[in-house]
Amino acid sequence: MPKLTYLISFFMMSLLVAYLVFAQPVISKLGYQRFIKLFESGAISRVRYYLNSIMLQWVMVIYILVSLSIGSLPVRDSIGLRLPSGRSAEITIGLLAMSLVFIAAITLRSMGPRYRERVRQSAKLIAPMLPQTSVERGIWIALSSTAGISEEIIYRGFLMFYLLTYLPGIPIITPALISSAIFALGHTYQGITGIIITFLLGIWLAAMYVLTGSLILSMVVHALLDVRILLIWRPDVYSESE
Repeated sequence: MPKLTYLISFFMMSLLVAYLVFAQPVISKLGYQRFIKLFESGAISRVRYYLNSIMLQWVMVIYILVSLSIGSLPVRDSIGLRLPSGRSAEITIGLLAMSLVFIAAITLRSMGPRYRERVRQSAKLIAPMLPQTSVERGIWIALSSTAGISEEIIYRGFLMFYLLTYLPGIPIITPALISSAIFALGHTYQGITGIIITFLLGIWLAAMYVLTGSLILSMVVHALLDVRILLIWRPDVYSESE
C-alpha cells in the first residue's frame, strides 16, 4: 500500500495540474481584464501588478517543491534543476548559440521602422501592461527573470515529470505537446495569436529541456525572450497616447 506521504504528494500535484488546466486560463484572463480597469481608474500601478505576478509565480514554485519533498521525490532530478554536463553541456552551448542568434535576429527585425505598425497591432491586447517608465522597465527585468525560472519549473519541469510519472510508457513528445498546450492556455489573455505563439514557444523550450536534460537553457532563453520586450517596446516610439 502506498505511503500516506506519497498519496498526499500525488494529491497536491494533481490539484496543481487541475488548476493549471482549468482555472489558470480563466483566472489569468479575468485578472488581466480587472487590472486594465483598475489601472485606467488609477487604483493600481503597473509596478504593483508586476510585483503581484512575481509573488504568485514563486508561490507556485514553492508549492511544487513542497509537493515533491512530501513524497520524498528527488527535486533536482524530477524537474530538471541540474547543470548539464558532458555531452549535454556541449548540446546546451550549441543550442544557446543558435537561440541567441535567433532572438537577436527577430528582435532587430521588430525594432525596424518597417515593422513598427505590425508591432503596435500585435501588442494591442497587452499594451496596457507593457513598461513605460524607467522604474517599470527595471522591474520588468525582475518579472522576466522570474517568469523564465518559475514558468519553466511549472510547465516544463513539473508538468512533464507529472505526465511521465503517472502516465508511464508514453513517448516523450506527448508530455512536451501537452505541457506546451497548457502553457499556451495560461496566456489566453493575449488572444488567439498570443496563444499560438506561446504554444510554439513551449514546444521549442520543451525540446531544449529534453535534449539537454536540464531546465537551465530553457530558463535563460525564456527570460531573454521576455526581456527583449524592453528593446522592442520603447516609450519614445510607442507612447500611451497612441
